[in-house]
Amino acid sequence: MGRMLRATLAAVVVFIGIVLIIVAIATEQAGRSEPVLLDVGAEGVINVANAGMGVTPEDYDALLHATAADVREGIPGRLAAGEPHELRDLRSAGKVYVLPKGTRVLALEHLVSQHPWASMRIRVLGGPHAGTEGWVAYDHVSPSAP
Repeated sequence: MGRMLRATLAAVVVFIGIVLIIVAIATEQAGRSEPVLLDVGAEGVINVANAGMGVTPEDYDALLHATAADVREGIPGRLAAGEPHELRDLRSAGKVYVLPKGTRVLALEHLVSQHPWASMRIRVLGGPHAGTEGWVAYDHVSPSAP
């Protein structure tokens, strides 16, 4: 009888452990917020400190290669602390622009490409680059507040 009770208790403890693990995983996944893809024709704002924008998809791809992993967080301190020469060359040639956080933009088109960052074509609506069109990481743009 004692052996049967221990086996039952062990099964209950294992079951409770499994339930707790499932709840923890579900809670963690629910807490993650996926970026909201801005609809074509909708206005949005740049949501990172310095978002790199390539004039063409190829320029955007060159931007990604020039900045490597830094592009996921904008282009943090690289502009102030000696940007890579590839990025400097792209900027000098007018192929890449840096958009500050809060820049108003209009979504024009979405592009899913072979690199890990899907991008969208935007038109800049405010700031020194107003009227310029180019490509940015879709998660660097958030919908405008209503």
